[in-house]
Amino acid sequence: MPWGRGPFWAIPARPAGGWRAPWRPPHVLRARPLIDHYTRPIRAELDVSAGVKLNNAGAGFVTLAPDGMVIWDVRQAHVATTSGPTDGSECKLYRAGVYPHRQVAETAQGGGDSFDFAARLRPGDTLIAVWSGGVAGDAATLNLTGVLHAMAA
Repeated sequence: MPWGRGPFWAIPARPAGGWRAPWRPPHVLRARPLIDHYTRPIRAELDVSAGVKLNNAGAGFVTLAPDGMVIWDVRQAHVATTSGPTDGSECKLYRAGVYPHRQVAETAQGGGDSFDFAARLRPGDTLIAVWSGGVAGDAATLNLTGVLHAMAA
């Protein structure tokens, strides 16, 4: 009897109520359509938004990105804060990273401004809005409008 477990042919003891339930096959999920089955294009209005609470320095950022098999044709962006356009904040929009050469738009009225720009965002692309110089604790929002392209089965 090595290590106090008894002989190797002995059935191990189980605590009361410890017997296992009989084996059952795993739950079978419904098969999803293959990628080739998505053949019908769909166009819809794009209206997405995201928000952030500005930190003690009056800065914050939000990120928006399409997911799945969706493409966004962004036509207009609207930025706002709870203090309004007179709060003195600034907002810059970047595509795929916050680098100077990736900036696509900016406004000196980060508290409330709309601006037009054309951008096509595919899965994996991101649009980042960065606020600076705002009022600490304000809620800042980015709203994008345009056309959404998708494929349906």
